Amino acid sequence: MRCRLYLFTFTVMFTALLVVNLTAPDPVSAAGESCQDPEALGRWAVILSPGPETGVPWGGYHVTIAGYSNMHACSCDDDTAYICVSPLCSCCDKEAILREYFKSLFNDKPWHLHGDLPALSEWSGIWTQTFQSDILDTLANRLELEGFDKIKGPDHPTSPGKKGTPWHITLTEDKAFSKTMVAAFKREKTDWYLWLAPAPPQECIDHGTNCPTWTRIDPL
Repeated sequence: MRCRLYLFTFTVMFTALLVVNLTAPDPVSAAGESCQDPEALGRWAVILSPGPETGVPWGGYHVTIAGYSNMHACSCDDDTAYICVSPLCSCCDKEAILREYFKSLFNDKPWHLHGDLPALSEWSGIWTQTFQSDILDTLANRLELEGFDKIKGPDHPTSPGKKGTPWHITLTEDKAFSKTMVAAFKREKTDWYLWLAPAPPQECIDHGTNCPTWTRIDPL
């Protein structure tokens, strides 16, 4: 009788394990709709900007925090992030990470251009406003640890042995107009937010038309 009981117990346990293995969702396929291959999502950049401007060729006024990369867009839902194990998928929700740092570093408030600024610099025929920012330095360093790609700023040179490019706002070919814009940003305390911006088509770059939608990083 005892042997029959053991056999019955073993049979039940084996059957239960078999059912679990047959019905448990595959980690990758279960998260397939929530956690996509970055290659399919395209390249995105992390920028600081007042926001996109209609009819303005791509970019408008902005500060690049992290350059275009297909590792900045993959987003997993909270319910599926822990089972997203595909090597092609970045399982960190980059938008949620940016929100966390917007909350902790920016205190849920937009960034403003302020303080004494150096004279405009001419870079390849375009006037540029450089500046220093402890907040952006900290943000860039933390995003690098979080797996963000192509980090910008003075602490992140593009090649060994060189200094990183200072934080800067690319302006226009007209120096007087560029100075006027910088003065307006400071005087009006223009609100700058963090954004995830997808790489644009050539039509947007050339003419400011058919531009993709940016995602603004608001507080949690």
